[in-house]
Amino acid sequence: MGIQGLLPLVQPAMRKVHMRAFEGKRVAIDAFSWLHRGAYACAMDLALRKQTDMHVRFCMKRIALLKQCNITPIMVFDGQPLPSKRNENQRRTAQRLEGRKRGLALLREGKRAEARRQFSQSIHIDGAIAFQLIEACRKAAIEVLVAPYEADAQMAFLAHSGYVDAVLTEDSDLIVYQVPCIIYKLEESGEAQLMEVNLLYRGAQLDSNINFASWTPTMFRWMCILAGCDYLPSAARMGIKSAYRIVRTSRSIAQICKTMSAQGFAGDAEYMRGFVKAENTFLHQVVFDPQTQQLRYLTAWPEGSDGSQHNYVGELFENELARAIACGALDPMTHRPHQSHAERSAATASAKRSANQAHHNDRSQLADADAGAGNGSTAGLHPSAAAVAALPVPQVADKASARDYLRQFEHGTAQSRTLDAFVVTRSSRAVIASSAPRAGSPVPRSSGHAPSGLSSTPPTSPTKRRTLPALRKAVSQDGQTKTSADASAYLHLQASASVTRGFKQPQSALLRTKQESTSVPSLPARPVKR
Repeated sequence: MGIQGLLPLVQPAMRKVHMRAFEGKRVAIDAFSWLHRGAYACAMDLALRKQTDMHVRFCMKRIALLKQCNITPIMVFDGQPLPSKRNENQRRTAQRLEGRKRGLALLREGKRAEARRQFSQSIHIDGAIAFQLIEACRKAAIEVLVAPYEADAQMAFLAHSGYVDAVLTEDSDLIVYQVPCIIYKLEESGEAQLMEVNLLYRGAQLDSNINFASWTPTMFRWMCILAGCDYLPSAARMGIKSAYRIVRTSRSIAQICKTMSAQGFAGDAEYMRGFVKAENTFLHQVVFDPQTQQLRYLTAWPEGSDGSQHNYVGELFENELARAIACGALDPMTHRPHQSHAERSAATASAKRSANQAHHNDRSQLADADAGAGNGSTAGLHPSAAAVAALPVPQVADKASARDYLRQFEHGTAQSRTLDAFVVTRSSRAVIASSAPRAGSPVPRSSGHAPSGLSSTPPTSPTKRRTLPALRKAVSQDGQTKTSADASAYLHLQASASVTRGFKQPQSALLRTKQESTSVPSLPARPVKR
């Protein structure tokens, strides 16, 4: 993002230049800024996870332009996220995800042009996209350097240490780092805008009310932090010109916060602590020194200050790991070897196949449970189907027989006691399903013995089968007349529901119970009056 409003403010101090002016020079290039510009042409493909290399070809075309001018390009990539930038990164990620979501919605509505614009505003350059360009640079023998954290601080170090002569970017943060020579807005013709920071302090008139002739780099950095940067958002109503007026009359951070409060801006102690952290991040961020092949701070901490206590500027991790990251051998996020696009696609396809297979297995298990329970189109093929079919469905001829059956069931002598049964409801109709007999229990047969007054054949009128609450009155003691079919259906439901006590229902039955209706409750045995 950079400093809001800074580039337009310093525009008068820039001058046009052709890249031939840097013949024989070494130029550090902000690789991610090029990737973002190149990704505009293929934003929809990237958002839809389609394979494309248009962004890579855009970058390589620009590298070829520099090579024609006899310039040695050094491609500098961002590394892992900086702790100081965590809040800003989270905000940007949420913004990109929301933009992609809106783009997909527009695409479903057939509004491709609007969707493409939305995708262009939510481009995300991840490690896989960056590695595509790293591979292309290796093949073209272009030097690559992956920063341990932010590419801006890394390029600033390369410039201040003399490793490169200029930096090519689109980010205004390089001005805050006081990079001597910054190239902006490179065109296909080779023309660009050159920003020489020392001109700012030589009296370059930027605005009728703005002049940095008497300023120091520290004051300029304070102004940029106050206006809002990646490490500290600006106070409400605070812009670059308001920040200029406050810093112009201040000589310390404490005085800046005091002036802010006097002018109605939020400048409390918490903001002051954030301000100090932002300044330390600009001054002491961890970078990689390609000459010593070691990590270091951009500028040394003052004597008596321990950088390890300020992890928000980055950590000095192992130099071996830093070297592997810097040359592009390891992913800075995972610290593992990069995956090529083909390898990444193959891994994604394999993961999808595994997920589909797992989903198929889950469905098969549920179907198997249904079949074992006597439900579904494949129930007849299940090994327990014969036992289910042989389950006797008692039918009563009168209430006395019903009472006898209930008494036998209560004492555990009824045949249905040997089966694990479960009851679910579907469309307000009772569905009876039974699984295989328990170990050691005989498989009941349709010709098996039934208690006196009961037959082993199913009810002849399935349309009269009702749920338990409706059938409970079938054997009530109030003297009301109920049909024997109703009594028979009630007994079967009562027996099946009672048997389930203490047994776990199959998952498929539980799912149906939740989705369709409430399960038939297990009813306690009624006392039978003689």
